[in-house]
Parts: sequence; structure tokens; C-alpha cells
Amino acid sequence: MGVVERKEREKESRRQEILKAGEQLFILQGVQNTTMEQIANRVEISRATLYLYFRSKEELFHTIVLNALNVLFDMMEERSRLEEATEKKLTAIGRGYLDFYKQYRNYFKLINYMEDSGQVPVEYDSIELSAQLFRKSNDIWDLIVKIIDKGKEEGYIKESVDSFETAIMLWSSSNGIIQIIDHFKYIHNELPADFPPEMQFLHNFYSINPEKMLNTLWDMILKGIRK
Repeated sequence: MGVVERKEREKESRRQEILKAGEQLFILQGVQNTTMEQIANRVEISRATLYLYFRSKEELFHTIVLNALNVLFDMMEERSRLEEATEKKLTAIGRGYLDFYKQYRNYFKLINYMEDSGQVPVEYDSIELSAQLFRKSNDIWDLIVKIIDKGKEEGYIKESVDSFETAIMLWSSSNGIIQIIDHFKYIHNELPADFPPEMQFLHNFYSINPEKMLNTLWDMILKGIRK
């Protein structure tokens, strides 16, 4: 290995360390409460060195989100590709999203933070990063919309169905269920030994089978759009 190649490898390794440190601190403390100095300290580098890799906390955050979107798209696309029937492709995409949450919870949380909070604006001075974020988000929506369009062409899905609206329904309802499950799993992670009857509903949440619930949801939506 030559000197230049070794230095490039070391630089990429350090970059990945910074991304991982940022990801962990953003989850532990929240994006707004995390500083570049804290990230630098976690990686054991100076703040000046950190700025050689990322110009701002926002650029670092959105680079992590872009990585998350790439992983999400690959998982959804791979699962849909393995199925032949349109109906199964849509369900496979939903399962891909659930698997993404299970395997990459930090990524799931940070994607939702960006979409829900509006507190971490895209750095428009980083034009290429902004473009990549929008392109990958569009790729994910396109993946779902094109499958629904194909179902309409095949005569399986009603022609009157709006493909983009249906994609939003599939994503938002699935995302909402997963967030509720995550909340009870990590916030209310154990039931009190003795609690009043009005808290009985907690037992219902703890007995939820996420995959069964999501399969029921997808079946209901598919029945609504099927010819």
C-alpha cells in the first residue's frame, strides 16, 4: 500500500469515527444539545481537525441522515425485488421498513427527527449534500409510487387511486405504528408492579406483535385500493 493510499484510508476511517460519534451523541443528547466540541472530544481530536471533515454540525447531521436514507432505500428495494406480484412487493417494502427500524434504530430516529422537528435546516451552502438528500428521498417515494402505478397498469389496483397519496398513507401509518412501539419499548420499558386499573391499557401495548399489526394495516390499505 502506497503512502497516499494509506493516508486516504486513515482519513476515511477517521471520517467514519466522526459520523459514528455524531450519531451516538445526537441520539443520547438530542441534535440541538450536541456541540461540535463534544463530538471532537468523543473522537479525541481537536475541534479544528473536526472542521476539516465537516463545516458545521448541520452538515454532519445531514450526512448521517443521507447514510440512513441510502440504507433504507437499499433494504426496501432489495425486498421488493425478491417478489413478483405487486401486492407482495408493497408488503415487502413495508417489511423492509420494519427491518430497517429493528437493525438501525438510531438511523430511524434521526430520519424522523429531521422530518418532524424542522429545527435542523438543510445547509443550502452545501448544495451537493442538499441535492443528494432530496434525490434519495425522491428515490424512496418513487420506489413505492412506481409499484402502485404498475398495479394499476396490471388491473390489480383501481385506476382512480392516487399513487402518491397511497404511498403517503402506507408510509405515515407504518411510521406512526413503529414510533408508538418504540416509545413503549424504550420509554415505558417495564410495567410497574402495582398500578391502578386506568393504566391497564399499557398491558395491551406490551402484548402487541408489531409485525402482525403492520401486516393487518397493509392488508386493510391494499383491500381499499384493490379492484
